[in-house]
Amino acid sequence: MSFTQDQMEPHPQAEDLNLLPTVAGHGTGFCRPPRRGVLVTVRCLKKLGVNLSPAERRGVAPVVGELKISRVHDRLAEFHSLAEIVRFNDELDAHLRYFPGRLLCLLNPEILWFDERGMVIYGVERIGGTNGPPIAYWQTWQVAFGKVEPGPPF
Repeated sequence: MSFTQDQMEPHPQAEDLNLLPTVAGHGTGFCRPPRRGVLVTVRCLKKLGVNLSPAERRGVAPVVGELKISRVHDRLAEFHSLAEIVRFNDELDAHLRYFPGRLLCLLNPEILWFDERGMVIYGVERIGGTNGPPIAYWQTWQVAFGKVEPGPPF
C-alpha cells in the first residue's frame, strides 16, 4: 500500500491557513487545559496518622485543587487505586500547563461518607523517601465540592 505525499503531511500549520502564529505555538493561545477532575476544597483531618482537634483543624489552611480518583492497572503495584488533588498552573509555558502539579495524594482511598456538599475519604498517605525512608500513615480528607471558604461546617 502506497501513500501520496499529501496524505503523509501533518495537520495544517498556521501559515497554511493564513493565521498569525502565536508565540507559544500553533493553537496553544486559544485553549485552556482540560479539566480532568472535580474542583474541590480539601482539609486534612490527621497529621502523621494522629487525629487533629477541631481547633487544630481550623488552623490548617485548606487545599484547593481538582480531585482525581483512579484505578491503578499495574499488577505489581502495592496499591490498587489512587486519589490525588492536582492543580493546573496557567502561568506556566503554554505546553507545560497541561501537566498538573500534585498537591496531595492518598493510596487505596475509600469513601466513608458522600452527599451533595462533599465527602470524607480515607487512605494511606506516604511522605519522605528522598533523604530518608518513606513513612506511610492513615490520612482522612474532608472534601467540599467547589471552592469553599473556611468556616462551619468546613
